[in-house]
Amino acid sequence: MLPQAHVKDIKFRKKAIKESMERQRQAIIEYDLHTSQNPNEPLKEEDVKAYAEFDEEADRLKRQLDILRLEADSFSMFRGMARFILDINARGAMTFFKIVPTQQPLIPPDMALYSHVRLEIVEDGYEVRYIEKIKYIDELKLVATAPIRTSGGPTSNFHARTLRWTNSFSSKINGLLKQMDHNGDIDSHHSFLPPGQPTDEQFDYSKISAEMKGVKFDWKDSTDTYTVDEAQELVEVIGCHLNKFKRSKVEQVQKLRQLYEQKMIQYDSSTPDHEEFLMKLWHYVFPDVELTSRRSNQWKLLGFQGSDPATDFRGMGLLGLYNLLYFASSYTDIVRQILAHKRDYPFSAAGINITNMLLDLLSMDEEALNDGSTSRLWENPFLIFFCTASDDSGINTNAFEELYCMTFEMFDSLWVKMNAKYMDFPRVIASVKEMVKEVVAARPEDWIDFRNRVNRIIVVNGSDSPSSNYTTTTLSPHSSPPISTTPPSISPRSTTPTSSSTPPTPFTTDTTTT
Repeated sequence: MLPQAHVKDIKFRKKAIKESMERQRQAIIEYDLHTSQNPNEPLKEEDVKAYAEFDEEADRLKRQLDILRLEADSFSMFRGMARFILDINARGAMTFFKIVPTQQPLIPPDMALYSHVRLEIVEDGYEVRYIEKIKYIDELKLVATAPIRTSGGPTSNFHARTLRWTNSFSSKINGLLKQMDHNGDIDSHHSFLPPGQPTDEQFDYSKISAEMKGVKFDWKDSTDTYTVDEAQELVEVIGCHLNKFKRSKVEQVQKLRQLYEQKMIQYDSSTPDHEEFLMKLWHYVFPDVELTSRRSNQWKLLGFQGSDPATDFRGMGLLGLYNLLYFASSYTDIVRQILAHKRDYPFSAAGINITNMLLDLLSMDEEALNDGSTSRLWENPFLIFFCTASDDSGINTNAFEELYCMTFEMFDSLWVKMNAKYMDFPRVIASVKEMVKEVVAARPEDWIDFRNRVNRIIVVNGSDSPSSNYTTTTLSPHSSPPISTTPPSISPRSTTPTSSSTPPTPFTTDTTTT
């Protein structure tokens, strides 16, 4: 659960801003009374200026309040007679804790096996708190206040349906859910109640605060209603998270569309910009080694399959080169370590195949990018991760590229663990694809959590790898990126991949995205 000190601080700061907004509103009302004394006269210049200042201050306070609403917060709520605490983190993940009162300072035996159960000391005794469910902002369609009944005792309106389990949380908690009755209460919970705990018939509905209203959650797979203290504020908080998520979705899709456009541009050795980026790649990796000529077997040291790298970019176009350049410039030491070990796979050819694999995982093709919000890309779990991951470090600006770099590290580690040989590439890349899907399906909280999960896979898969030497590598791009954080804007000489025979190798760089 969220630290109480943090929750109190957030609520105090929001209250202070709301009080300032109310004072501002009253000031505007008083000024309106002053200017309305002569309704037939046009506003004076000083009045126009005053109203502009009022508007500017109101907008500033609203922005401050909305920023605070995106920080972690906590709300008290009820479903029927059952009490809950809803924690919302900075990424919009909502954790529903169910509260069971008890006067015994022990977790009941039938709940002690669950790893997400804790005992809290409260004024009247103790509370057992456990996670009933976790929901994510992408699962929510709409949230709004709803009427509640406050007379005649609780009715079916107070007993919202138990939300279906749609995430990959612990199966242990799922077992606990099966112990609940149709109202969402644990079958034996009355044995934990302190003497005098009110029953349904004894509940005094007159004590419901003016702030307490119904809040309806319209999920993609169900609908649920709770009675919530600070109901309007909860709706505003979740609304801010929904708006942020939707804006991020649009921004990420636009960025992915730009990347895909680079994939459709064929590398052309007669285009100076193309050649410049290729030369940058070489100099980042081998700064002290000069190429003897533009076409040279030295390119094989960088993992190209022939003397002219241009032939390797047939399938992925400039995007294949851009991803390699981003990796080499942002994580230069890692790339040099991988190449220094002289693995039995061509580095650049493997990187181009990884680009193709990630395009496939993101469902990125021309049809998906052009279908708007109805395309499968908009509900892709990788896109959702890009949108919900914390972006304090700025990584979300280059989400696809960062995913590429981490995936390459996973590939290299698994290659060592499997003691793979040149012809084993299809088997290794297929395993990496499943691992990346597994990490994203686990809903990592942010990029640091993603990195930690990747590192755990690296450790499990063995330590005889350069990956074990750089598990603390920073996730953030350099403060002054050696390359642009957006793909190079290059006019295509050709946007249609040229046909050519596929070389007899498992590293097929003449790939197409399916």
